[in-house]
This record gives sequence, structure tokens and C-alpha cells, in this order.
Amino acid sequence: MFILRKAFSSTSDQPVFPFEFMSALYGFLSTMSTNLNGGQLLVSAGVIPIFVTALKQTKPRQLRSAGRIAKLLDGLITSTTSAFPAFCSANGITALVKRVHTEVEDGVALSDANPEAANDLSSPIKPHSLENITHQVYRRSEILPAEQIFLLKELFKLLSHLLQQPAYHDRLRNLVETNLPTTLRTVFTHPAAFGGNIYGPAISISAMLVHNEPTSLPIIQEARLPDTLLGCLEKHLPYNGDVITNLPAALGAFCLNETGLEQFRQSSIVSKVLGAFSDPDFVRVLQEGDVPGSFGAALDEFMRHFPVVKDSMIDAIIQMLKTVVDMGAIDSSLTRL
Repeated sequence: MFILRKAFSSTSDQPVFPFEFMSALYGFLSTMSTNLNGGQLLVSAGVIPIFVTALKQTKPRQLRSAGRIAKLLDGLITSTTSAFPAFCSANGITALVKRVHTEVEDGVALSDANPEAANDLSSPIKPHSLENITHQVYRRSEILPAEQIFLLKELFKLLSHLLQQPAYHDRLRNLVETNLPTTLRTVFTHPAAFGGNIYGPAISISAMLVHNEPTSLPIIQEARLPDTLLGCLEKHLPYNGDVITNLPAALGAFCLNETGLEQFRQSSIVSKVLGAFSDPDFVRVLQEGDVPGSFGAALDEFMRHFPVVKDSMIDAIIQMLKTVVDMGAIDSSLTRL
């Protein structure tokens, strides 16, 4: 425990232990956290408050360390029933939401992406100065560094797994009253900066917030989360399978009241999403895993819950199929995939 406190509670920008030692320590803790007996030993020893403290460290050199801490917390809470009460007692939920907000705001400030311009996603690479940051010279300036993307991905994964557990819903009921909806809206307005690996989980979390507590939908709408997501996706749909598969659940959550349903009916989001199936660049993404199958099943579930939009959605699907048939009949880029 002395080593853990010294390694994870330091506020210094410089590492306390060598990189090789920390990598071995993370590997050891990860193995123990995914084992039932090992996880119980770690929780009873009091590692959860130490991990929560480490999660609050925002020094630039500690980004990857914080991502690994979030991954360890995810493994412990998933495998050990006593881990979540300890996480709550250490104000872990507050620390998690605050860290997500901090990283998203820092990411927006760091990125050169223009939220109003979809062509940021396809613009040429703008190299950084060799004198300033040589290890990321070929990184596009509008996209966040890999360490920050890794941290955000692990934070969103931890939050998503918490929301998926019915036993935790009472403790997470007030998440909509924090700055989490505002943080998610910021992610939606900056697709070029965060990419599909963050955009997809953000959509999923938005859906779970409403499905877990349907009475929170007016609060979500007051934060302008649904109309921001629909408006941004109508401008540009990120090339990512998670975005496609998570979208029907979010649409179903936003349509639970008349305001959300009317907002959906006035949008062109269905045509935009179905248009991805005739986009040569997007088809390559859809071939990874069972994205079309998962999306089709989720879309069918959505139409069964909201039959009022079934006819218009079937018309959009038929139009998409006609477009695919027409593209297959001519020498197009789609036929050469």
C-alpha cells in the first residue's frame, strides 16, 4: 500500500518510479482486479480511494497513467461487488464526471478543429514544428494526442459500464443535474477533435441517461443535447461503426416525449445515416464486424416502439436500396471495393 500511495498520490509532473516499474505495477494490478479473489483483496486493502485520488491528477505527463487508473477502476467495479460502494464513498462519481469535463474542455482548447467545418475531417495533415513536438510531427493538429484520446476512451467506458448496471441506477440518478450533459454536447459539436472512438460512446451514454431515468428527458432537452446531436450528424456523420450502432438507441431515448418525437420527424437524420450505406468510404467501415446487422436490429426495435415514423423510415430504406442498386449497375467506386 505504501508503494501504491507513493506512485498514485504524487502531484509532481515527474514520475516517482521508472516507466518499466510502473508498467509492471499496472500489469500486476490489472491481473488482480479482473480476478474475483484478487479484486476483493484490493478493495478491502483500500485501493479505491487511492485510485480516485490518482484520477484527479491532471498533469500532462500523467494522462496515460490516469487512463490506466480508469481501466483498473472499471475492472474492479465490474468484477467485485464491494468496489462500487467504496467508489461512491470516495466521491468517485463526482471525480469521474469532473475529469471527463476537464479533459473535454482541454481537448477543445488544444484542437485546431473548426466545429462548423466538416472538411476538417478530410483536410491535409498540417505538421507541427519539429522544434516543439517532434514525437507527434505527423499528427493532424485538429485531432487530440493519442494519450488524451486513450484517457477519454477509458473514462467514457467506465461511465458507460456504470450506467449499464441496474443496481447502480439509484446512485447515478442525478448525473443529468451535473455538467455531464453539457460535456456531451461539447463532444458532439467537435467531431473532428474527438473522433468516432469518443463520439460513439458519448451517444451511448446520452441514451442510457434517459433510458435509466425517463423523467430526465426534459432536463436533457433543456441542455439542448438532442437537437445538437441531430444537427451535427446532419452536417457530418463520423466514419465509425460505434456511431452507427449506438444512434438508434439515442433516437429512441430522445423520442420518449412529444417534443423529442416532433424534433426527430422534422430532421433528416435517417436519410443521412442510411446514405452511409452507399458511401464508398463508409462501406469500408461497415465491413468491420457486424455493423449493418446490429444497426438493422436496433432500427427495427426503434420502429416497433415508434410506429408513427415507420412509414417514412421504410421509404428512406427503400430509397437507399435503390441508390445501392443504381451504383452497382454502373462503374462506380463502390463496385471496386
